[in-house]
Amino acid sequence: MRRLALVRLRDGETVPFEQERIRDAIERALVAAGTEDRTLAFEIASVVELFLEKTFFDDVPDTAQVEDMVEKVLMDTGHPAAAKAFILHRERRKRLREAREARTSRFQPTLFDHRVVIVDDGSEGRSAAFSRERLARTLASDGTIKRSLADDVAAGVEGRLRAAGVSRTPASLVRALAENELLERSVALDLRRRGGAVLAPERLAAALYRKGSGGSAARGGAPFPAVAATELGGAALRSHALAELLPADIARAHLDGDLHVHGLELPAALFTASLRPADVAAGTAPGGAARAPGDAARSARRLTASLGRAQRFLGAATTEGVSITDVPAAFAPLLVGADRETIAEEAWHLLLATAADVGGNRIALDLTPLSPAVSPANSQSARASDPTSNTTVEPDRAASAAAAFSAAVLRAHGRREGLPGPDLLARPTITVSDRMLENAESREVLRLAAEAVLRGSPVVFPLDRGPGAVTPRDERRGIGRADGGPQLCAGRITLNLARAARRVGRGRVEGFLRTCDRLVEMAAEGHVARRELLAQVAGASGGCLAPLLRGPRGRDPLYDLNRATWSFGITGLNEAVQLLAGFELHDGDETVSRLARRIVSYLALRVKAAGASGDFTATLDADEDREVAARLFAADQLDAPVAMAELFPDRDAYTCGVQVRDDAPVDLLARVEHEEPLHGHLAGGTLKVRLAAKDAGGPDGIVALLRKLLRAGSAVRVEVSTW
Repeated sequence: MRRLALVRLRDGETVPFEQERIRDAIERALVAAGTEDRTLAFEIASVVELFLEKTFFDDVPDTAQVEDMVEKVLMDTGHPAAAKAFILHRERRKRLREAREARTSRFQPTLFDHRVVIVDDGSEGRSAAFSRERLARTLASDGTIKRSLADDVAAGVEGRLRAAGVSRTPASLVRALAENELLERSVALDLRRRGGAVLAPERLAAALYRKGSGGSAARGGAPFPAVAATELGGAALRSHALAELLPADIARAHLDGDLHVHGLELPAALFTASLRPADVAAGTAPGGAARAPGDAARSARRLTASLGRAQRFLGAATTEGVSITDVPAAFAPLLVGADRETIAEEAWHLLLATAADVGGNRIALDLTPLSPAVSPANSQSARASDPTSNTTVEPDRAASAAAAFSAAVLRAHGRREGLPGPDLLARPTITVSDRMLENAESREVLRLAAEAVLRGSPVVFPLDRGPGAVTPRDERRGIGRADGGPQLCAGRITLNLARAARRVGRGRVEGFLRTCDRLVEMAAEGHVARRELLAQVAGASGGCLAPLLRGPRGRDPLYDLNRATWSFGITGLNEAVQLLAGFELHDGDETVSRLARRIVSYLALRVKAAGASGDFTATLDADEDREVAARLFAADQLDAPVAMAELFPDRDAYTCGVQVRDDAPVDLLARVEHEEPLHGHLAGGTLKVRLAAKDAGGPDGIVALLRKLLRAGSAVRVEVSTW
């Protein structure tokens, strides 16, 4: 049989056949499907080559025929998931070619029409109707082009778009058409300067020269150079992700505002992750290992230094930040017998090492003290953190040291002497449980946390009701691993509930739920595409996330992508209920409350089903990001300006998550009564309690409030702050 020697490219050129390229493509598809086996990829590539030789023994196959053969062999050899991954990758490449061809093509004039042209701005992550006035103003903004000429060019661009009959166009194409119009008018341009930027000039100027941002807001200056570079790089990556990485309908839904895909500015990054000091001490956390596994556990200062390096590495690999868990448990064996001054010094160094960089995300620092009721057999705190040591620490002494360290961190956090500002310091997190409330030392830590709240530092209190309180819905709350390992949420897509409700109309609850079904399906499709990207690009050998998802040489990886969760966020529930029932959450009767609970519980079931269908762990979470709520609100103002002006005349954003509106005329207890039952259906969400400092009842009043919420409610997390 004649050996296959040549392959015909799409432009007609013939090139030598290379089996290695087929093998690499098959290996990437196998990795995306959860199978990493280079030998298997080589065997399948050999089968593909054999079938090509038999099929095209007297002809030269083209690249499309080779790709068809790869799909067929993957299916026939029992690898349908890899075949699907290969097909999706092939479709993305096709879209890339079509976009490139569209950019180089010339539109021929036809009859003028008056249809609206939607411009998709990937760098801004939004869509808007084409505006001749806006384009002309942008062209004339730098002073090198007269306004009359800018108006003429903008009219020419609009004429070309309408003549082509397009209904949507990328913003980059609008800019390219404008440059072409200027060239046709023989306008002298410095093409190297004008054509060198991928982003719009106004976008660059906004990031570089705007006032009062970044780390220099106090001085009223422009952002730090590194912050501006990160922001602009994120804008370019966001545009690329929307154009090439996401399925077309998901990208369009994001641009239009039906949903919001988080982290597009870092498409190969994770969403959130937790970090345990034990993993740092063992050397499995990238960036945090010392000279040898266990070296970081020989002293508190070394553990702090390694922990700081590890959380910065992990912070660069996530879009929404990192949480460090079991902090007192890790430091307790290293501080048993230490005096108060030494413990205070170590607490100060921990806050300094874990403070966020300018422009970065603050971390969450778990300061939950230990309970002496925990036995040495099942408690990490009862055994020395140094894996080279066989010594143990008595549980009571470890618990006392842990409580003293938690208290010292809270005191240092409150004083902030020699530390970065409060917007960079780690957020304290303290888990409240009945066992904690029964112990005097733990209660003192909780009281110090309440004092921090009264000083103006919001503190998050996860509520642990114990194993006896676990219900089927609690199974959705564990974001991460049931074995207590580090937790990982790989991505989040937030649904715009308010838009869905507005479009179906008052009283049409069933139609609203059907619309939500479609949003959940699209979000699931987006998660599958993102998972493929992480598996193929980020988690492959040599990929940017390989240290996290593949692990150091000879050691287990820190995270298992197959066990990660994928978040379906919801926001604007208050407005959705208002549009469906005519009342907001705070001013409605039991009918309104039942409707809100029905929506959230229905979405929880649909999300769980979507995860099962897509073979990933899906969670329903309240999205508390105000920027997302504001972006979706602005998108709806573009979608229906008259209706939005009538419905929400005094708003600039939807109400975040499942919260009652911030300025609603309702007292604290009523607010909690409306919000708290909804959290029983959420895997992630924070019940935000904002108290007047003079009415909080002091630290004891805050502790009493937490005790009541622990024993009478269903919220998973409570954030307490004062005003």
